[in-house]
Amino acid sequence: MDSSGRSIRHVLEQQSIETWAACRVDMGGGWDLPQFATLYGWLEPMTVNIALNIGVTVEFLPWADGQVKIESDIFPPQEGRIDELNFNSSMGPLMACLATGGVSGVRLVVKSASPPLAGLSASSAALIATLYGLNCLGIFQVRLGSKELVLLAHRIESSLHTCGLQDLAAAVFGGVHAWRWKLTNPYEPFEGTSLVSGDDCRILDDVFCVAYLGSAHDDADATSSRVSAFLSGQGRRHWFDIIRCVHEYAKALEERDWKKAGLCMNRELELRKKCGGLSPLTQQMEAMIEAARTFSCGARHTGRGGGGCVWAIGMPQAIAATRARWQDLCWKIPGAKLLDVRASAKGVCCIRGENVQY
Repeated sequence: MDSSGRSIRHVLEQQSIETWAACRVDMGGGWDLPQFATLYGWLEPMTVNIALNIGVTVEFLPWADGQVKIESDIFPPQEGRIDELNFNSSMGPLMACLATGGVSGVRLVVKSASPPLAGLSASSAALIATLYGLNCLGIFQVRLGSKELVLLAHRIESSLHTCGLQDLAAAVFGGVHAWRWKLTNPYEPFEGTSLVSGDDCRILDDVFCVAYLGSAHDDADATSSRVSAFLSGQGRRHWFDIIRCVHEYAKALEERDWKKAGLCMNRELELRKKCGGLSPLTQQMEAMIEAARTFSCGARHTGRGGGGCVWAIGMPQAIAATRARWQDLCWKIPGAKLLDVRASAKGVCCIRGENVQY
């Protein structure tokens, strides 16, 4: 077989395709890592995420046979032969998707509605949108279902660096889910429970908010540091307490008890600070979190900390007050702003060209 891959140029010249996948906010991140969930699966590890109505689009366009190119509105473009790609670059995971599919003759144009490096998992959304496009093209031996898409995406990304699964699941399924990680079960390694589904996602409009603080989150490999600390025993009992917190949080969301959900969020963040592997929160993040807590809301960072976004959940009047206070604080921080986001029931989808086949 030619190491430059199968060209899909002729297919894309007939019909380009465009895919979309959601960003997210989350609770309990870490317990979706294989090193955590495999060793302590008997504790029923869980994470919860809320998919957002902002996400990442990936457009598949024709390119030269034997070549691939990826353009992004955030990172410098990368191109080359599929057997010469740099997987250690910022767009390495997307290049790895193309390598896994064994395709060439394609140019990807990636656009994110999320601020750059905001901790809303736009990178996972881009990975899923890319893989879904290849799936729509019929590149793989069989058409992948939603769970298979999550698992393949994780295999690809984990071949490059330490990573979890929950962000990938949020991008694929959308909605508001509690994810139970059962990685010792080869037949059902994870299970999702929808906590708020369909049009009901609109009830979240008045009970949560997200703000970007004008600077990128810590893009260092904090995940590896977190895993190393966990494996050495550092902060492990606090991680166990986080599982209990997340279970209580999921129940609160299901029961629409927004105040209790906020209390669980605050408790989880305090435990997380004791675990190790979290980049220090900036003064601006601490001020935003404290402001939300003043109104009896729960608040926490997104991503690895050290910048990016904060988000809050609570009763409608409390969130309205938090939004107003956050707006005042954002005016004092260069580049900071409240994000116009909502919970989205929509998962990964094809915006154009779903029926195109290789």
